[in-house]
Amino acid sequence: MTDQDEDSVKLALLAHDLRTPLAAMRLTAELIGTGPLNSTQTEQLSILIRSIDALTRMTGDLVAEAGPGTAVTGRETRVADIVTEVASLFQVAAAAKGLSLDVVVDAHAADTWTNKTAPLRRVLTTLVDNAVKYTAEGGVRVALTALEQGADAETRGLARVSLTVSDSGPGIDPEEGARLFRPFVRGRHGRETGPGTGLGLWGAEQLVQDMNGRISLERAETGGCRFNVEIPVA
Repeated sequence: MTDQDEDSVKLALLAHDLRTPLAAMRLTAELIGTGPLNSTQTEQLSILIRSIDALTRMTGDLVAEAGPGTAVTGRETRVADIVTEVASLFQVAAAAKGLSLDVVVDAHAADTWTNKTAPLRRVLTTLVDNAVKYTAEGGVRVALTALEQGADAETRGLARVSLTVSDSGPGIDPEEGARLFRPFVRGRHGRETGPGTGLGLWGAEQLVQDMNGRISLERAETGGCRFNVEIPVA
């Protein structure tokens, strides 16, 4: 077994062990739901349960990926559903900061599907989490748009979509942006506002590449950041 294989197994064991506390958290949340709750508490509890379920699916994916055989290909899921699900997990966090969090789905992209559900969910979670975390006022916008078929050898003949996460935060200067997808690298604003590993965007880029996609960073019209992810879809 190679060092890389050993690392994968250790990560899978950690993910496996996380299932027990996650199951306890979900059961506790369900028990809380049996008591009297107002409408706000009911919605917040629903978000908590969906978040636990998302973590449970992620741990399951990590365990499966470490098993024998090639990389796991999951069931097909509507891309718009993944976008809506991920955004809903951050509605409470955005509202607590007085931010808007809008989801826009282009009609031409509404019926696109992917069997890369787990990695796409992880990528979007990273991008939306960063956008909400580092935006002090204004809002975050997540948009799904259909693109024309690719022209190069890798994407020719494939349907593609663009997923953009834009915010009205402080933005990232071009010099920092060129290094931001490297491991353990954080932007100046991130270093000043709180702890972090600098692995989120690097990991997101690795996942996008595994999906035969591309990720890029642009300056948004709102003055913040716009991360754009292009992936092939069905």
